[in-house]
Amino acid sequence: MDPVTKLLLTIDVGDRTLAMAQCAVHQVVRVLAPDCTPLFLTDGFKEYATALLTHYGQWVHPARRQATGPAPKPRWMPFPELRYAQVVKQYRRRRVVGVRHRVVLTPSPPSSRCWS
Repeated sequence: MDPVTKLLLTIDVGDRTLAMAQCAVHQVVRVLAPDCTPLFLTDGFKEYATALLTHYGQWVHPARRQATGPAPKPRWMPFPELRYAQVVKQYRRRRVVGVRHRVVLTPSPPSSRCWS
């Protein structure tokens, strides 16, 4: 949901699977400007991180540390501008007893509005 306009970007009802997370991220990416990478806030469902890295990741070839030996393998890394955090609720007997905020990918300076 956009914090300024309160515009709901996507909603998905059903089983919480990797396919659902990828579909939700894909729907958000579709309505954004092509060069926009927004701040993503989700609950603690781990499949959201996988879905986000699928859309906002790239292969990076690390530099060699030594002159000899095997070359380092390429790694799938998130784009530097990707910002992602989680809000994780803790329950006891079906009641919320605590809320943790977890920064998954460090935020970068804010960008301009990204709606298309």
